[in-house]
Amino acid sequence: MPYVLLLAGMALLFAASCVLLVSTGSLWSLTVAVGLLGVAVAPQMITMFGLAERTVPAVRLGEAMAALVSALILAQSAGTFLGGWATTHFAPAAPFAITAATAAAALLLAACTATEQRYRRRTPTAPTAPTDGGTDGGTDGSGVQPRIAAPARRAPRT
Repeated sequence: MPYVLLLAGMALLFAASCVLLVSTGSLWSLTVAVGLLGVAVAPQMITMFGLAERTVPAVRLGEAMAALVSALILAQSAGTFLGGWATTHFAPAAPFAITAATAAAALLLAACTATEQRYRRRTPTAPTAPTDGGTDGGTDGSGVQPRIAAPARRAPRT
C-alpha cells in the first residue's frame, strides 16, 4: 500500500515543520527540526516518484517525471521567494509558519486524494492472438505486423 507511505511521509513532514515552528529559541532545537525535515523529505520524494511510475502509462513516464521535477523546482523557488518576503515584512521566524502551513495543506491534500484505487499498479495489456484462424488486422498470421516501407525520397527542386 504505497499510498500509506505517502500519507505517513506527509504526516512526518508536517510534524517536523511544527517542531521547526516552535524551535526558534534554541540553536539545538533548530538543528533537530531541520534534521527531521531532511530525514522526511528524501523518502517523501522517492515515494512520490514511485507512485508516479506506478500509475503513469509507460509511454508517458519520461514526461511525467519531467513534470514532477519541474513542479518541485517551481515550488521550491516559490517557497524561497515567499520565505524571504515574509522575513523582510514580518519577522525572522515567519518562514517557519509558512513551512508549517504548506505542510498542513499538503497533508490535507494527500489525506483527501491518496487512495488505493488512485495508486493501483498499472497492468500491461498483452497482445491478443486471433481467434478465427485468419489474420489479425494486417498481420501475416504469425501475429507480427509487417514492416511498412519508408516513403520514397523526392528529388530536390531546382
